Amino acid sequence: MSILINNISDEEYNNLEGINFSKFKHFLDSPYHFKKNLTKEDDDEEKSALKIGLAVHCLSLQPQFFTDKFAVSIDTDRRTNEGKRIWKEFCENNQGKTVLTAKEFDIVVNCCKAIDSNKFFNEIKKMPSTIFEAGGSAEIYGSKIKGRIDMFNPERNIVIDIKTCSEIPSVKNIRKAIYKNKYHMQAFFYGSIANAVTGTNPEFIFMFVDKKNFNTVGLAKIGPEFLNRAAEEINVALCRYENCKNLDVWPALENAETPYVVDTFDNPFDITPSDNEYLD
Repeated sequence: MSILINNISDEEYNNLEGINFSKFKHFLDSPYHFKKNLTKEDDDEEKSALKIGLAVHCLSLQPQFFTDKFAVSIDTDRRTNEGKRIWKEFCENNQGKTVLTAKEFDIVVNCCKAIDSNKFFNEIKKMPSTIFEAGGSAEIYGSKIKGRIDMFNPERNIVIDIKTCSEIPSVKNIRKAIYKNKYHMQAFFYGSIANAVTGTNPEFIFMFVDKKNFNTVGLAKIGPEFLNRAAEEINVALCRYENCKNLDVWPALENAETPYVVDTFDNPFDITPSDNEYLD
């Protein structure tokens, strides 16, 4: 049986064997996309979104580490000698930290206030057995995977994963986000890691916090039908991933030479909506 390392460090996590979902999700587009994204650099908007997401996770789940990992940029005129001196001193004092702009930090603080005011989140967070940013690995379908789980309570067997979003987290928008970003597959990925520790499948809940529109929070539980579909698709994808890795051949989209016939609509929204039980 595997273990989950509470408050795992970046170094410990990087040393875990296996593919993580943030990389593997691109393989679900195509092996070519996976290979290209390994070396792709994010644009400024993506970098800002990533910084905000990481900072929200840290401040809400690991506040004791926030000042070690993040710094807020200072407002100084770097065209002047005094401004250059102040900026140089700031950089020297914050080497190795992720620097947030004042605007980004304001977004982070407001998101965390919304998260911390959520009763369901706080109930799980305050339980003595709950662990945070817990890293672990597992083997599924013959492949080794790894992940860092935001919050896990083995007593209740609940996994909570925080997502920042740019839309009001209504049930409709949550459903669209889960399908678009393959979050149901991430739920299966992380659920498999938790299963390797507890021996049972956890209840998987996504917590969406709106970073643009009044910082509201919405929760959604991934239902069994969507998880079963994710299991089937990941089984096939991991098998193909191992073949691509062994042969070092990374083909592009399957319909590149053969037209894809579109004549049905598959409803992607068969997840369990949070509605009254989990929507705060």
